[in-house]
Amino acid sequence: MATINSYLFVYMESMGISKTVMGLALTISTLSEIPVMFFASRLLKRFNPQGLLILAILVIGARLVGYAIFTQEWQILLIQLVHGFTFPIIWIAGVSYADKTAPPGLAASAQGMFGSTLMGFGAALGGLTGGLLLQRFPPSEMYLIVGLVLIAGAGLFVLAQRAGIAQSV
Repeated sequence: MATINSYLFVYMESMGISKTVMGLALTISTLSEIPVMFFASRLLKRFNPQGLLILAILVIGARLVGYAIFTQEWQILLIQLVHGFTFPIIWIAGVSYADKTAPPGLAASAQGMFGSTLMGFGAALGGLTGGLLLQRFPPSEMYLIVGLVLIAGAGLFVLAQRAGIAQSV
């Protein structure tokens, strides 16, 4: 997510997309979160935290690959519609997982650690990695690389779950 949050507007500017369309892209992605948050409890019941995490990672990966492939304004705006299945899903899954796996009385601390890891360390690492890749590759290739790594990572997570290596809740 940090590569999107840190570099999407830089990428859009390099394509000659106006700042008005950049603002519209942000509006679309923000509004796409509302229905997902509204149906959060149903999503958790249907997919469980791990299933939602895998879904979010796959959608983020596909979204990044989409940025690499599609370069028209309207295509970028369409890709923004799937944002609702990225950050909100990760947040819902992570908070739920932290709550269920925390020792008694430490659920809030576990949720806080999750949030600081996602929004602190994770954002910093993602931003740094994206920046390093941008020094070597054009933005479309940076998005393709990160997207493919995420899709492969989701596959590894699924394999680890099936092998009993990753804990299920």
